[in-house]
Amino acid sequence: MFNLTDLMLLFAFIGICGAFWQWRQQDEVARQYALQLCKRHELQFLDIARRNGRPSWQKGLGWLAMFQFGFSSDGEMRYEGTLNLFNLKLQDTYIPPHRTPTDLPEERTARCGQPHMSMSYGKRTDDQS
Repeated sequence: MFNLTDLMLLFAFIGICGAFWQWRQQDEVARQYALQLCKRHELQFLDIARRNGRPSWQKGLGWLAMFQFGFSSDGEMRYEGTLNLFNLKLQDTYIPPHRTPTDLPEERTARCGQPHMSMSYGKRTDDQS
């Protein structure tokens, strides 16, 4: 029937399928976290990619993964942020310094016709307080 080699191959196949399933779930969850982060900070989400991953022991065995996502704050410059996930839980985020819409030249903000939020202080640019 089954010998030891067949069982080892079966367990290896199941382990590879489980890891692939976990990676796909992490990819989907990381994309959702990046979209939420960009929406919260009024940034344009561009893309996301897995940077690296490895097994880790943090409150149990799991997969620690780092994702790199691209975003733009002004529609011209590209910036790279990172997300760290352990299994499906967000552990850490990093958004590098970037131009805010209030840093744009006057002719660009005048064309837009909307007041923008300053991400450094959370106040509208037309507020004087």
